[in-house]
This record gives sequence, C-alpha cells and structure tokens, in this order.
Amino acid sequence: SEQSLRCSFDRGRSVPARDGASAKCLMAHLPIDQRDALLDALEEPPERRAGRAAELDAIRAAGHAVTQGEVDAGVWGASAPVLRAGRIARVLLRNRLDDLLDDTPVEPWLKLARPFVPRASAEIAAQPRGARLRLALQELGPIFVKFGQILSTRRDLVPPDVAQELALLQDRVAPFDGEAARLIVERALERPVSEAFAQFDTNPLASASIAQVHAATLPPDANGVSREVVVKVLRPNIEKQISGDIALLKAVAGIVDRTHPSADKIRPRAIVEEIENTLAAELDLQREGANASVLRRFWADSDDLYVPEVIWSHTAERALTLERVRG
Repeated sequence: SEQSLRCSFDRGRSVPARDGASAKCLMAHLPIDQRDALLDALEEPPERRAGRAAELDAIRAAGHAVTQGEVDAGVWGASAPVLRAGRIARVLLRNRLDDLLDDTPVEPWLKLARPFVPRASAEIAAQPRGARLRLALQELGPIFVKFGQILSTRRDLVPPDVAQELALLQDRVAPFDGEAARLIVERALERPVSEAFAQFDTNPLASASIAQVHAATLPPDANGVSREVVVKVLRPNIEKQISGDIALLKAVAGIVDRTHPSADKIRPRAIVEEIENTLAAELDLQREGANASVLRRFWADSDDLYVPEVIWSHTAERALTLERVRG
C-alpha cells in the first residue's frame, strides 16, 4: 500500500512522498536554495495553477496551438526555469527514460520526483527505448527536437536503434495548428491571407522543429496565371521557448561537463553551442531567404541543382515564401 510521510524542513514546510525515507534523505542533502525552489514548484497554490490554465486558454483562443513546453518557456516569467525543469523531469519519468540519467547529478532529483508522476501507460511501456526518447523530445518542444536531430547524426555517441528513431525527427515532427499558421502569416505580411494568396492550405506539407510548410497559390498575374508557392512559417512563441531552453541546457551541460566520466568525448558545451548557433540562423526567415537568393544566383546556369525563387513580396522575418518545385 502507498505510504505517506511528511518530510519537514527549517521553513516549516513539508511535501508528501510515496517513498518517505528516500525523499527525506534526498531533500535533506539538497542546498537550501534548491530545496526551496523545488518546494515552491511542488506546492504551487491552486489559484496560481488556475491562473496558468486561464493564460493557456487565452493563448489557444487567440489562435495559437501551443504545447505545454512552449507555455512553460515563454509565459511564466521568473518561475519558468523551475517549472520547465520540473516539466522535463515529468516527461522523462512518464516515458520511462530516467535510467538514461543514472549515475549523474540529476538522478537524485528524478528519484525524488518519481512518486509524483503517474506510471507509464501500457502503450508507452511497450515502445522500444528509441521510440520513447523520440516521443519525449517531441513533447518537450522544438529545441529538444533539434537536440535529437543532432544526436541522430552522432552514431559514435548513441546506439544504432536510438539513432534510427531520432532520425525520424528530421521531418516528422507533430505540426502546430494550421489556423495559427494563418494568423502568423497575416501578422508577418501585415495583410489578410485572403489578400496575399489566392489559396492557402492550412494543412501543412511538412513540419519540423522550428517551422512548418504550407502550400499556397499567388493571385493571378497580368496574364491570369496563378503561381504555386510554399510558405514556411515559424512556430508560435518559438523565440521565447528557445531562449529559456538554451539557458537551461547550458546549465545542464555545465554539470555534465564537470561530473560525467566521458565528458571529454561527449563535449556537452560544444553540443549546446552548436544547437544555439543553428537555431539563431533558423529563426530569421528573411536571412534564410537572402541565403537562398545568393545560392540561386550562384547555381543559375547549373544542370545539377535548381534553387527555388524567393517571393520577396510575400516574405518577412516569420514567413518565407518560395516557388513550389515538384519532382
């Protein structure tokens, strides 16, 4: 039967634990600032939880399809790092991935959190470890998807079965709502989609960690010809989420760098720096369009490579329109 024990500390606060003895032992050895932060997250007042839910509902009502990870990173202000770290721990535990962090400084925190996280469903438990890791990264949001994409190319660091599953993150990420994409395009181009395009398909052609692509058709030109294009749209709230998650990843990388026996091989700080630089370049679609235009001019007379034309009249920082090339 489940045992409930109250573990008390100097502040006169307590937290219920299924495994009371281990929770008391672990909490007693935490630094006071970390202990207080954890207690703040675990004992979040009901009115604060209600406020968070109301803000999330408002964001969704405005047309943004956001994940819980996006909300954790972009909405909660000063409490975001603690909430985000707790969210990551819950996702790892629910997907039975905590064993990946055995013998690391994170292991005691996960053991402490385990009693508060529901057991993995039978469906999740039946999945191989690579699939569970891929699903967890997708749930946590774009920056963790990008991390998985990079790991999928490092066959020297991850087993083949895991690398094969992570490779699916290259172009099979769950899409965000098409109506939210329409709203983002309208704000970026400063005009209604119905005015900018003769047709805009809210069902994405493909979806990745930073953006997704929608098929569209430009209004007829002087000759009455409507040109097929594709529109790349940044995910909602992506900048704030990436900023918060990069800060968290840097902190984790610092811990791994100091404590992991294979840190010199893994080079966690270098991996995070690579992710940060890659994402910074991908967040400005105007810059991406400029690079594509340069590449198009360079290969203009080539029979080996064709680079689609950028439609600058329909391109902005958060929306990039290119001619559609079939083949």
